[in-house]
Amino acid sequence: KMIKHFTRKKYGRRANTNRIMCRTYATETLGKIQKASLAYEKVNNIAKKLTQSAGYLDTSALDEKYQKSTNPFNVITHDLDKLNDNIKILVQNSHPVLEKIANYYFDLGGKRTRPAIMFFMARALSLQLTKTENITEDQYKLAEIVEMIHTASLVHDDVIDNADTRRGVTSVNLQFGNKISILGGDYLLAKASISLASIENFEVTKLMSQVIADLVEGEFMQLNAANESALDFDYYMNKTYLKTATLIANGCKSIAVLANATDEIIDNAYDYGLHVGLAFQLVDDVLDFTGDAKTMGKPAFSDMKSGIATAPALFAVEQHPDLAKLIKRNFSKDGDVEKASELIHNSNGIERTKNLAKEHCDKGIEALSTWKDTLPKQALIDTAGLIFSRNK
Repeated sequence: KMIKHFTRKKYGRRANTNRIMCRTYATETLGKIQKASLAYEKVNNIAKKLTQSAGYLDTSALDEKYQKSTNPFNVITHDLDKLNDNIKILVQNSHPVLEKIANYYFDLGGKRTRPAIMFFMARALSLQLTKTENITEDQYKLAEIVEMIHTASLVHDDVIDNADTRRGVTSVNLQFGNKISILGGDYLLAKASISLASIENFEVTKLMSQVIADLVEGEFMQLNAANESALDFDYYMNKTYLKTATLIANGCKSIAVLANATDEIIDNAYDYGLHVGLAFQLVDDVLDFTGDAKTMGKPAFSDMKSGIATAPALFAVEQHPDLAKLIKRNFSKDGDVEKASELIHNSNGIERTKNLAKEHCDKGIEALSTWKDTLPKQALIDTAGLIFSRNK
């Protein structure tokens, strides 16, 4: 009934007998019907029948695996499992300890948000530029490289931060010691670089090499924040880009380069990754104050315990100026973390951080607004929503 109503509204009563108009309607408004109808599956089946009656069925765009899941990651479980298996093969080494360190965090699973975004981006671009939904071998490699670089950065971060836990288990530095852990992180970066070279694309090599440089620079910014820069929100956001958003942004851009996309579409892909990446870290900042330690897999207030002031604290300073001296001394005195936590919870700092994360998610979605309405594009939109609403 909904299809008949909207078809007549758009094309007139003659649309009932005009196969071309029915086909056009079915392909153009399928996404809108899915959102509008509470009877999701029923309307989806009707839309498929209408499309088939017009003698046209793009099976890739109507792939049922997307329709059956509210979590977009569930539809690429096979891709993510294959990615994990491929990485384990890539990091094989004759030295058992080095191989064990390299696999330590991969064996724990994790959210795998970054490679999932790469897979959705590759599929969305394929449908944007062609009528098929394909991931090329090089794009698949790129997703693996992104996850390897991310995991290497976790290993190095845990050493620098003297972390006790990661993803609910003993951190790699406590398990193997700092020196061997650093070598394990370096080994992952070396393997990622070898895989990157095998793609043989100069632009992609530059982009992903810049990511590794950005990660190091961002860590230096965090370690060497002077008194005033520790309170500078722009400084904090620049550091957040370098430590978190650059990998997602330049990963998305590389996927678009490998798709031979236009400059405009490449910029769209980068902007999506940029804003979603910034939102990811802002939500992380919030969860450090509001998340459950068991669910998060790390202790509460871990940033402040490491001497790091994040967005909720920087916003809270505006209402509680006394918080500034705690930030400047990196929460180093007894009771500083507890006092700062109390001040932050009695401010609008957490709420303002949530609002900023939402703003960046919206900007990420807006970056894709000119793209065709396809199911992989919707998966990217849904991923932005999941990043905003996650609890770990």
